[in-house]
Amino acid sequence: MTRVSRTFSWALAALVLLAARPAAGQITVPTDNTAYGTTAAEFLLLGASARGLALSEAYAALSTDVSALYYNPAGIAQLDRPGALFT
Repeated sequence: MTRVSRTFSWALAALVLLAARPAAGQITVPTDNTAYGTTAAEFLLLGASARGLALSEAYAALSTDVSALYYNPAGIAQLDRPGALFT
């Protein structure tokens, strides 16, 4: 065996061994964090209008008032008069 092929064999073996071990970024550490962050800012889940909530948030396609901006921002093109929404 020549010196070049022996060096190549050792380099290839080292590369295979290094590639076979798991990377540190891929290791998952089991943590129990299911209760964290589940109760903060729940007011953000409230809808913008009673009609939109009654239609089970399927209001984006048929909204013609100013609450269309909450459910579908492109709905501003269908507004025919100015309006205001206070919550």
